[in-house]
Amino acid sequence: MDIFGQYKSPLGYTLGTNNIDTYGVDHSGFSTRDEVAYQTARQQRENRIMQNYNGQGITQDYPQYDTDFWGSSPENNYGFGVSNITPNVENMQNTPVPDSLAKQNSVIHQPYIFSKEMRDRLGFLESRGNYRAHNTSGGGTGALGKYQIRRGGLIDTGYINSENKWLGKNSIYSQEDFFNSPDKQEQILDDYLKSNYQQLKNKGALNYLGNRIQGSAGAFNITDTGLLAASHREGAGAVNRYLNNLEKSQNNSYYMNYNKIRDSELVDMFKRIETRLRKFEK
Repeated sequence: MDIFGQYKSPLGYTLGTNNIDTYGVDHSGFSTRDEVAYQTARQQRENRIMQNYNGQGITQDYPQYDTDFWGSSPENNYGFGVSNITPNVENMQNTPVPDSLAKQNSVIHQPYIFSKEMRDRLGFLESRGNYRAHNTSGGGTGALGKYQIRRGGLIDTGYINSENKWLGKNSIYSQEDFFNSPDKQEQILDDYLKSNYQQLKNKGALNYLGNRIQGSAGAFNITDTGLLAASHREGAGAVNRYLNNLEKSQNNSYYMNYNKIRDSELVDMFKRIETRLRKFEK
């Protein structure tokens, strides 16, 4: 059907002149009924995927999928044929996106989602990877779990209120529920990083991405992962304060002139931020 051949979806779907579409599906044997059923199902699935991206703050420049989109080889037309397209629509809609593609998208389009290597590194630094770790220093809820999420992070992500009461989000009704839910701790980290990323963006910290810093322990570049790791450690506001206090050298790199800072606690905080920026550069 020519109308679909001329159309390009937000996720990159097109129907080529050889009747093979972007997802590797052969339309040459489709009846009009088959084509309509396929396009309706495809649009419904793409809408769900775009809603998911929108919830992560991605509202344009969606990842452009290719023939791996349906998670199968193109030779079998992904379950579609001349006579069996309708009963296979549900199967097509429920086919998961391949892990390799999901990981690729998380790196390119979801900078607040750490790779497994980054998560393991952060978890080791915070708690040696212990999901039941509890650091009570600082009062309040203390720092909880593998990633040592503190009160502010739990409030930002909607798990507790200002009175430290657990709100039941994601079926977490207590501190013990939190400790007993490794998978949900991973989701909470994602939520917290997403919140921090938005704060960093709003404060202008992302304008420093790619700049070279001459740090006290060596040179490094400002990256998404570094900013997020530092904001996880000290908060987005503190990271922004660090960036705003940087000075520019003659070779166009940046550095912190610690000799100008009279507050020893501020110096210590800036050095902790610098350490995270360097350790999580990539």
